[in-house]
Amino acid sequence: MKTHQLAIVIPAYKAKYLRDTLESISQQTCKNFTLYIGDDHSPEDIYSIVQQFENKINIIYKRFDTNLGGKDLVKQWERCISLTQEEEEWIWLFSDDDIMGKRCVESFYNTIKTNNYDVFHFNVKEINQNGEETGKKSQYPEVISSYSLYKGKMMGKLLSLVVENIFSRDIYKKTNGFQNFDLAWGSDTATWIKFCANTGMKTIYTDYIYWRISPDNITPTTSQAIVERKLNALINYLEWNKNFFSSTQPNWKINLINLYGYISRTKYLTSFTNKQFINNNIKAFAKIHHMTYMESLIKLCITFLNKYL
Repeated sequence: MKTHQLAIVIPAYKAKYLRDTLESISQQTCKNFTLYIGDDHSPEDIYSIVQQFENKINIIYKRFDTNLGGKDLVKQWERCISLTQEEEEWIWLFSDDDIMGKRCVESFYNTIKTNNYDVFHFNVKEINQNGEETGKKSQYPEVISSYSLYKGKMMGKLLSLVVENIFSRDIYKKTNGFQNFDLAWGSDTATWIKFCANTGMKTIYTDYIYWRISPDNITPTTSQAIVERKLNALINYLEWNKNFFSSTQPNWKINLINLYGYISRTKYLTSFTNKQFINNNIKAFAKIHHMTYMESLIKLCITFLNKYL
């Protein structure tokens, strides 16, 4: 089997939109890639869909004996990437329900000829369950730094996902892979931040990724146990970023960005847990950021925003 520079990796679990995803990959104008599909012991028939494309693209399919994504999503990503070959210099972690523009692979190869970056980015357009564009899209600058990416994400100005970035195997290994937080809450953004710390992230403008929003791929957040895990993971994510930028950015800048990000995210989740948990979570945030004097104000802001906005 010929080894290409690019490995596309899909950790697969849901079958509903997989055919659309594989169709978009099979229609690439450049097919210099191998597609790896890691079936996370799905109860759905993933392979019957994969079979339909085995004569169209170079596919390696693996059904794992156990489900891992339900326990540790990041570990499932890593398990799927372990299927790839060392000779494949570039890795693209994709999904089982999103869509690639037809020229994405071709555009990537054209771009790397004259650009030396660790991460290459495609802008994203949002689609609904029927594959129709909703009009929402995310536009990145030509090159973005780790700090600007983090600030834009936390301030709600940039969309940061998993499927829109291609990264080098070299940076993946040098930085010890994906940054793992519980429920992968913030793992995607933290990973891109550390991956592009040295070179920045380069945007490829000649095609898009179509990110699907549907009732089938939105995980409910109303379970108290899940909400509390997410809020704890949010604290860990914010602390990680505070430490990551400590040597390159003034402490007060990251504290303010984290304060905004914490309040804006927490306000949506307070209704699904109890007051004591929220108070303890706020206390943990304030302690990490040396803002214990602001605990009462943070509580007030979250309560006000949750009630009126």
